[in-house]
Amino acid sequence: MSSQPALETKLLSFLQKSFASAVGTSEHDEDIDVLASLIDTIRPKSEKKLESYSIAPLLEILQQNAEIRKHLTQYLHFCIRHKYKFSGIIADAGIIKGTSFYTELKTRLFGKIMPINPPKDNLEYLINQLFYDPKDILWLRKIPIAEIMQLLALVDMGEISEEAKVHTIHELNRGVEIILLRICGRVMENDVLKMVPEYDAKDNPFSIYQKELDLIFETLESSKGHSAIINRNKLIVLHQQCERFLNDAFANTRKYGISMNVNQNLVRIRQQLQRVERFVDDFIMHKYDTEMDRAVHLYLDLIELNCYKNTVANLFDESTNLLAYEITQHSAKTGEFYITDNWKEFGKMLYSALGGGLIVGILVVNKVIIAQMNLSNFGYAVGYSLNYSIGFIAIFLCGFTLATKQPAMTAATLMRSLKESYDNSEDDNRYSEFGRLFSRLVRSQLIAFVGNVAMALPIAMIGIWGIDYLFGINIAEKRWPKLMTDLSPWHSLAILHASIAGFYLFLSGLISGYISNRNKHFDIPLRIKENPMLRRNFSKERLRKWSTTFEQKWPGIVSNFWFGTFLGSTWSLGQFFGLNLDIRHITFAAGNFSLGLYGSAFSASASMIIWAILGIFIIGFFNFMVSFMLSLTLAFRARKIPVTEIKPLLTSVRHRFRTSPRSFFYPRREIL
Repeated sequence: MSSQPALETKLLSFLQKSFASAVGTSEHDEDIDVLASLIDTIRPKSEKKLESYSIAPLLEILQQNAEIRKHLTQYLHFCIRHKYKFSGIIADAGIIKGTSFYTELKTRLFGKIMPINPPKDNLEYLINQLFYDPKDILWLRKIPIAEIMQLLALVDMGEISEEAKVHTIHELNRGVEIILLRICGRVMENDVLKMVPEYDAKDNPFSIYQKELDLIFETLESSKGHSAIINRNKLIVLHQQCERFLNDAFANTRKYGISMNVNQNLVRIRQQLQRVERFVDDFIMHKYDTEMDRAVHLYLDLIELNCYKNTVANLFDESTNLLAYEITQHSAKTGEFYITDNWKEFGKMLYSALGGGLIVGILVVNKVIIAQMNLSNFGYAVGYSLNYSIGFIAIFLCGFTLATKQPAMTAATLMRSLKESYDNSEDDNRYSEFGRLFSRLVRSQLIAFVGNVAMALPIAMIGIWGIDYLFGINIAEKRWPKLMTDLSPWHSLAILHASIAGFYLFLSGLISGYISNRNKHFDIPLRIKENPMLRRNFSKERLRKWSTTFEQKWPGIVSNFWFGTFLGSTWSLGQFFGLNLDIRHITFAAGNFSLGLYGSAFSASASMIIWAILGIFIIGFFNFMVSFMLSLTLAFRARKIPVTEIKPLLTSVRHRFRTSPRSFFYPRREIL
């Protein structure tokens, strides 16, 4: 490497300054700052581009300078003479500490800024001081093991004493024992046992696994690491039984749903079981040939665990994956109703979209009336939110369609279809149905857009004309320039505002899935049906209907309520923070266009009308794309479909469009 001479020069200068004489060594006492400075000197500036990293310059200096080597050896033996405890790193580093995701997130973020300060006899203290950069493990792993062994031999640390062996085994035993005892207690909690009713306390595989490992470690400690009767096959079977317990619990989420707390519990148990497997494989199953090789890998593992203990990305990935799957699973089922297959379904979609457009037309007029009132920003937020929420809930309960709410559901349906074909096929045939399904989705979205816009335009016009006719008030007379200008992507932030609405559409889809999953986990429909107070006053048939209605309707009601609240409060929040925040939605944009035309007495300029019409289509595009892409990304992640699948998916869609372009706009006769 070209950087090796420069590194050698820096190292030689530092070592001559720090370890040229024994006097310097005595001044250091137990201060590890000099050792930290040595590691800072060795640490590369960038570890990402390194395929390997050599400490050959350090080895060469120590081989050629006996005095420096002698004083460095004395310093290291004096400075690192403790029998450091490391069981805490094994049991705790990087493992979720509680059932609250938000508490764990705050703990990790604070730990990044202000790391904890463990006792000085704890290995975590030493690692915190020496390898404080979370990326340190990346370059440490790239140092050849042979060079590490050579360095240890040069500073007289190339052999492990009997005392060190016993201490290492003791700490390993304690760390693994703590983990398994914690698991045994956690799997007995009611919320966890509910996920695996096929198991009971007597069938708990974790306690058997813990007892077996206890016996092995006890034998190793008594023999000072020289011998132990290890039934490897039995350990493997016991570990597999523990994994089966967890897999059954995760699989049963489809039956019983899952809460955030239970999800965190299961994630923690899985992390702990993986941690046990890691150290059992490495240091009981004799993965490495020599004791020194095993010791080097042990300490590299401990440094790695400590480096990644405050990683936020891993927390998000592990904690949210299962919930994302459950939410998108609900969305996928709902999305099936938004994808048309034949002319009959196509006509039903148009009819339901017309119904949605009718209600939105009324909401548009209501919003302009609310805007005429002299309210505070908070008052406008409440008024707009209630207007939107009540309207959206009405659309949902009447079985009508709001076109832009479809992408959050249909994206999950596409991914479920892809995942099923992906799992069941090993060739390109797994993409054959995707293009067809996507064409059905596109035409369903288009007809929903058409229905919403086609009805919202005249209903809004009739509404404002009716108010003018009955009360002699043109409610858009003063606001029409803003109503028209706000639709223009050139003269306003319509694209940004449409993207904000698209994000809210995505978020409302998540809320619907989350509420459905939560109701299932807590057996809310069953509680309604079996409630003793209700059973005394209502018939079983009535309770059954209420239970079914709650199960089917409540997630949609909550989702639409919050969607309306998000849309209604955005402008007020923008005013509070001094930001130009608002929302644009294609159906409301069409209604506002009608109001703007009437408010101007149909005298708006041609350019204003053209920009407004163009803006309606662009707003609809960004409503759809933002919501769809966010939902698609979540569905990809939840179903663990590799990102590399995007290219063949696009190819499948292009092929479908070339061979059957009509299917993207209306049902083909051959699929009737």
